[in-house]
Amino acid sequence: MAHDIYFVKEFLEAIRKVELVVSSQVTFLTAEYGLSLLNLMPRSREEMARLDAKQKNLDATAATTTFVDAKKAQKAPRLPPTQFDLMASLLTVYALFIKMLFTEKTTHLCGLNEIRRALMTMNGIQHRLSQRYLATISWAIINDACKHFSECMLMDDLVGSTSSLLIWPRSDL
Repeated sequence: MAHDIYFVKEFLEAIRKVELVVSSQVTFLTAEYGLSLLNLMPRSREEMARLDAKQKNLDATAATTTFVDAKKAQKAPRLPPTQFDLMASLLTVYALFIKMLFTEKTTHLCGLNEIRRALMTMNGIQHRLSQRYLATISWAIINDACKHFSECMLMDDLVGSTSSLLIWPRSDL
């Protein structure tokens, strides 16, 4: 099964600028900012067309701040997956994405992989898992990512050392 990711401009900018989270506390309205699990969910054709139209409007009104402010006020994050297969696929893509960016040494990825393994063992009872249960898993991962990536590392820690010597921020997963 293919998993296409529609990269929105804000997500790519967050990666490029290394703005991984807004703050150490996540809220419903900030759940999709930075390096969020929700940014890797597949999008429908209608949603992609709407995002493209929004980007054209933003580009056309770049000098006008009222349009940008109005759209920011209206923005609400996407809801997490409510089906087992979609959740399992999203967690796998997110795990691979985190591994690609930060190596497998990060504690957030280790905790995420534990959750993925536990979820895969529930494959036989997936019909019993409620939408709220899957949403709670998503929220726990987003909350942990926010806490994990808001911890600061000094640039001296990253430059000139191998990833095996780095002391990564802790994770609650």
